[in-house]
Amino acid sequence: MANPYHIKIELPPETQQSAMAETQSGNVGGEQSGGSISSQLAVKAAKRLVSFAAVKSTADNLISYKISQVSLETGATEYEQRMSTIHSIVSDSIGAGATLAMGAATGPVGFTMAAIGVVSSGISKLINIIQKDETLRKQQSLEDVSIGMQTIRAGTTGRRGANQ
Repeated sequence: MANPYHIKIELPPETQQSAMAETQSGNVGGEQSGGSISSQLAVKAAKRLVSFAAVKSTADNLISYKISQVSLETGATEYEQRMSTIHSIVSDSIGAGATLAMGAATGPVGFTMAAIGVVSSGISKLINIIQKDETLRKQQSLEDVSIGMQTIRAGTTGRRGANQ
């Protein structure tokens, strides 16, 4: 891969300054003076998650494009499929980590709900893998039977060479 892409994520330092002017009561416009700290943390975490989602989406598009070019450039379809599967697993793991981080930022209840969602997604993924494995086994069995039938039709049952 001749053109590597580098994605740099840089978060600004946490400060209490705002770009908005203060009102007569001393509040900064757009914020409520009675807002709780946990809701402010949730809003900050949501802002970070939105920017993380945009970066992750862009990175996924770039990586998927490069993976899709492997078969065209080398003819190695199996290698492309393997790379695509690895990318999918890594992407899902990063998404699950971001979900847990967002849940942790919103408090114990949010973390619990996020953990339940991640576990449920993991169970669904596991069921999908088991079903694919079963389908591949049945297809292989059907192919073995088909090859056996073709061998019988060809009249070479039990022979190793054509002149036996």
